[in-house]
Amino acid sequence: YFIEKEKTCLELGSGCGLIGAAIASLDGGRCTVTEGAPGALAALRTTALGVNEASKKESMKVAFLDWRDDLAALDEEKNGTVECILNIVNIASALSTKSPTPSFSPYSTCNFVHANKATFENAHVNMRLQDDARFDCLVGSDLMYDRQHCTALAASVARRLRPNGEAIIF
Repeated sequence: YFIEKEKTCLELGSGCGLIGAAIASLDGGRCTVTEGAPGALAALRTTALGVNEASKKESMKVAFLDWRDDLAALDEEKNGTVECILNIVNIASALSTKSPTPSFSPYSTCNFVHANKATFENAHVNMRLQDDARFDCLVGSDLMYDRQHCTALAASVARRLRPNGEAIIF
């Protein structure tokens, strides 16, 4: 499946990019690896560089993707508008209370990583996965660490998977 030349693959929450690197290393395999944690993007770029040099083509690409953005986009498509519920002041306030679980809205277009000016090369702007990017296959492993992420992950699967595509999530 992964080596069909016309198939495109997206790895969600790639971390170190192991799945995407394995797919991209196959003869004919191509994979875009994504991460919503900007700090992980530098390591992913290094991995992609090695895979692409070994395969002598750009078979592995790296992009920033915060699933909450897909959730907000689906909400916008449904309701016609999305309001920015959180701003940097609200985020700072929530963090300064040392509350164990700050209450961030899944519909916010001001997600925490976007508000952080010190993110990896402003990855949330410069490395963002194109809004209209769709793929034949989505893959991911060890994606759920918090119950609140379930809806956002489902939104990314719904937005990023082409019709008749497959999602392989472990």
